[in-house]
Amino acid sequence: WSQSYTYGDIKGEMVSLAAASYQITAHSPETADAAWNLPIYSASKEFAVKAGEVTPISLKCELTNVKVTIELGENFKRELSTYDVTVSNGKGKLTWVKEGTVDDFTAAKAGYFTVAPLEVYVTGHRAIDDSKAETSMMISDVVAKNHHIIRIDAKVTGQIGGEDTDGDGNPEGG
Repeated sequence: WSQSYTYGDIKGEMVSLAAASYQITAHSPETADAAWNLPIYSASKEFAVKAGEVTPISLKCELTNVKVTIELGENFKRELSTYDVTVSNGKGKLTWVKEGTVDDFTAAKAGYFTVAPLEVYVTGHRAIDDSKAETSMMISDVVAKNHHIIRIDAKVTGQIGGEDTDGDGNPEGG
């Protein structure tokens, strides 16, 4: 047996229940396995109602999903002309995109995921020759309330000259 209420509909009112043991659960009205800017809060508590007594209940809802933001290093932004980062928890996925006038990274978009290992896919095209670059990684230690800041950078390609092998301060061949 269960009853559901919207908090705004019963705020400040008493709910009548027969003497017995119950469990109360409160949660965010909207939920999703992966969504932009959608933190999900919830809490549960067991309590007993005694005949002829008022039973006050207090719940503290806490974040039950995981926040993910992406930070890109300067080398990454210089080396790649277009790129995207897709994060998946196996049930849903979100993609941050940088292409043309669309730049989800400067907008600091936050993705929220239900708790599960996160797979991160990075794809892009090198600025120097438009060749494809891609990599992936796994985040297995995922816990509710965590904020995973995924920092991505790149090694510099296309440098002119070599190393300073003779100690004169000039790269060999340059």
